[in-house]
Amino acid sequence: MFYRLTPAEALALPGPEYLGLAYRVGAYDGVMRLRAQSEQEEQAQDSNTVAPTQAAIEASPLAGLIDWG
Repeated sequence: MFYRLTPAEALALPGPEYLGLAYRVGAYDGVMRLRAQSEQEEQAQDSNTVAPTQAAIEASPLAGLIDWG
């Protein structure tokens, strides 16, 4: 079943009702696939980040700004 909504009708729908129609739209699969891919890329990028060690920070020119207690 296809839902043919004018822009005015689409804007008049409450959010949950509008999103309830979304799974029936062909573009929804593509959008969700791209969102999932984007989130996976962000997670992969975060997992490649290594926290600096104290030795690495002390070798930095900004080492005097940190008080290690």
